[in-house]
Amino acid sequence: MASPTEIRARSLSIASRSGLLIAASLPLLEPDLHVRRQDEVVGRLFCFHVAAAVAYGFDRAKAMAWVQQEKLGNVLTNAEVCFVQRGEGRPQEFQTQVEGMWALFWTLGFVQKLDFWKDSGDNFVTLMPNLLVGQSSSDWYRKARTRAEEELLAACDLAYLLTVYTGRSARPKSKANDRLLNSGHISSLSAVAHWNGF
Repeated sequence: MASPTEIRARSLSIASRSGLLIAASLPLLEPDLHVRRQDEVVGRLFCFHVAAAVAYGFDRAKAMAWVQQEKLGNVLTNAEVCFVQRGEGRPQEFQTQVEGMWALFWTLGFVQKLDFWKDSGDNFVTLMPNLLVGQSSSDWYRKARTRAEEELLAACDLAYLLTVYTGRSARPKSKANDRLLNSGHISSLSAVAHWNGF
């Protein structure tokens, strides 16, 4: 496994090739990951999925029926329960989690590449269980393959650097910056990494 210093060098190289200048002096991430169990990660993915669906107009009663069918009642957060069941909360908060879903989708090996400069795409919903027909999530649990720790650490390291970069008040104008700022991957992957215990 690559060292944190080697992983950081790769992250800086990726940023540099995209025209982003990031200080090499930023602290390294801890090399020890405490990744949650795969079934927990899949469950969190589907909690994001059902909450985002309701945020975009999916019927609440059907959403809760699917939650019960898939035995996700104890996996939803309090905020998700309040929103999905009773409509309490801002839809936008759950709509923006779609990129966090995409990050988890990548983490679980369902897609080959996580591109920080692109969003998940309009067809992402077709890769998830079809809530309209109450499709079971069992195939996703069966097919999931969590990525190697080095891949996860590398993604988190790059997300960390880009989070610091996008948080700067003064940034040079460029197409790379525009693409980066228009993508939700940065904040979403950072949030996912924090939840996962990285």
